[in-house]
Amino acid sequence: MFQVMRMGAVASIGATLALASAGTAHAVESSAAPAICGINRVAVYQKTNFRGQYLCIAGNIKKLADFRWPNGAKLNDSISSIQVPSRCWVTLYRYKNYKGDKSTWKRTGNSGPLREDRNLSNNKVGDNRTSSLKSGCTFDA
Repeated sequence: MFQVMRMGAVASIGATLALASAGTAHAVESSAAPAICGINRVAVYQKTNFRGQYLCIAGNIKKLADFRWPNGAKLNDSISSIQVPSRCWVTLYRYKNYKGDKSTWKRTGNSGPLREDRNLSNNKVGDNRTSSLKSGCTFDA
């Protein structure tokens, strides 16, 4: 199961659309701003330095080609920067179905609000080369 929240462009106001794997959608008003994904979602951005369109993602997506940015552009091979909240992790994969090179970012404990990468070009997967991803968060009981 995964969730994708459509957030629109950075620094704009728009509707948030949460999509569950069953295809159910719920719209909620939200101001789109960097790292507004909450404590249990990873933010992925279409451009470097957390610019352009972004999405809030929780869970695994084995084929990003099935998804689009809020502006209609394809999500596959178009992620350029990420933000990971505390106690969360994300692994980006070069190919669909979690295959090929991978890059992982983890946040453990309360070592700060975010782990971020402004430019994915310096990682194994690289800039605009992600085709699947896994993400999750752990919380104390």
